[in-house]
Order: sequence, then C-alpha cells, then structure tokens
Amino acid sequence: MRKSNGDLVRENLAGFDRLDYEFVAAGYAEDGVLHFMQREPIRGRKEILAFFRRQFAPIRKTRIEIRNLVEVGGLVMVERVDHYEYDGVPISCPVANATELREGKITAWREYFDRGFAAALVRKARGGSPTS
Repeated sequence: MRKSNGDLVRENLAGFDRLDYEFVAAGYAEDGVLHFMQREPIRGRKEILAFFRRQFAPIRKTRIEIRNLVEVGGLVMVERVDHYEYDGVPISCPVANATELREGKITAWREYFDRGFAAALVRKARGGSPTS
C-alpha cells in the first residue's frame, strides 16, 4: 500500500529525530528544493545533504513535535515545534513548513520560522545574551 504524502513528511521529520540526514535527503527528488525562506534555496539532493551535515553539526539531540499536519493532494502543511540540543543547550523553536511531493518524493520544502528568534536561541546556546 502506498503511503500518503502526510506519512512521507512525518517519516522525513522522524529522520531528524534520529539525526539521519542521509535518510532525510533521500526523501527529496534528485532536483528537489529546500528553502528556508530567509535564505537562498538549496537545489538538488546532494547539496541538501551537504547543507544538513554542515548546518546541523552542533546538534546532538532532536525531537520534532508535530502540532498540526494538513494534507491536500501533493501539498503537506505542518505546524511544529523543533526541540533540540545545540552545543549542549536545549532549544525549542516554533516552525511551519509547506512541502510539495510528487511520486513519493519531496520536490519543494519551504520552511518558515522567526530567524531573529532562532538566532537569539543560538546566541544563548553559545553562552551569550539572547538580545546581544
């Protein structure tokens, strides 16, 4: 039985909980796009995997809490809270994403979060003031 697009997104997010970036990247189409909306999009499965390895290197533990997930055809919308340990400091960040899938693969993942809030959390994790 074929999995729903919502199930595929849930499985992809569960890959982050295992810190299994190879699994996560394998969920993308070869020409898939990852777009953190405040940055330039990352195009291609290999580039996406390299980004995950580089960006998430300081993270040792993750738990993604899905609050709401809505699936309409090839589009899956998720409201979630990402709980993780960044350089040993626990952080929780609210996130929303819109994911487009075709033939069981992610063609576009658009991630929305408050970049200022996330940056403050990282500064706190590094021992600085969240407002500095």
